[in-house]
Amino acid sequence: MHKQKIQVLLVEGHKVVRQGLCLMLASADDIEVAGTVSTAAEAWNRLQEIKVDVVLMNVGLPDKSGLGLLKQIRLSRPTQAVLLFSMYADEIYALRALMLGASGYLTENSSVRTVTSAIRCVASGYSYLDATLNSAGAELSPSLVDGPA
Repeated sequence: MHKQKIQVLLVEGHKVVRQGLCLMLASADDIEVAGTVSTAAEAWNRLQEIKVDVVLMNVGLPDKSGLGLLKQIRLSRPTQAVLLFSMYADEIYALRALMLGASGYLTENSSVRTVTSAIRCVASGYSYLDATLNSAGAELSPSLVDGPA
């Protein structure tokens, strides 16, 4: 019996990073990149056209915050697995993402093994939090909690 691959929509504003992630994910025999887009608007449009198991999305997008798109996705697809990644390795950013409904959070320094494990985890309905996050000295800033996403 052939097991169906985990379908991933990759949302990343930088072409070189997008291509690198595609190459990295191609090494996993159970994960398939179903589409790649560079903006939140493109991601939203693509999500109206295709069904994916996981949206792998950078928090920093050229046209809108990934957190803003996360909120939008949550309203229309409450059960959609959304795995965010960011250059910010402070735990407070991950906690905000999880509070807004992210299925998981990775740093941009994550290994191939970590990214593929996180995709499998959130595709199975579990949450994932990068083990390398920094928690020391994190303060809860009002702008972090209440600021625009």
